[in-house]
Amino acid sequence: MSNNEVRELIIIGGGPAGYTAALYAARANLKPLVIEGFQWGGQLMITSDVENYPGYADGIMGPEMMQDFRRQAERFGTDFLTDDVTRVDFSAEPFRVWVGDDEYQAEAVVVATGATARKLGRPSSPTSSSGLRTSPRSSSPERTASSTTSG
Repeated sequence: MSNNEVRELIIIGGGPAGYTAALYAARANLKPLVIEGFQWGGQLMITSDVENYPGYADGIMGPEMMQDFRRQAERFGTDFLTDDVTRVDFSAEPFRVWVGDDEYQAEAVVVATGATARKLGRPSSPTSSSGLRTSPRSSSPERTASSTTSG
């Protein structure tokens, strides 16, 4: 199936960056389409307490925060598709993005696919791929020995 409409903007990714891009684009009347994937919300969907984000003085649960971001972007006219992008073609304009057999076209595409945490595999040390560890008692990151080694 092909959608003949050429949109002004498609945003690939349904995490904080994708939703923020959608909010600003929608407020600029660009009528963005966010293809948010089946695991929308990004890593904040598995984050309990977010205490270091402006505007949430008392902290907030990650999933609740992502619902707020999504709802605000939707309020200004963002369209959402909860599915995964399977293919893109950025070699010529309009840019083409596929979700299965469905093709979408846009004058611009923002790729905001986020990151995936890579654990060290030690049960006592939940560490990200950057070598930063967050202690259960503190929200301050600390660098681990593994982050100073190469490879």
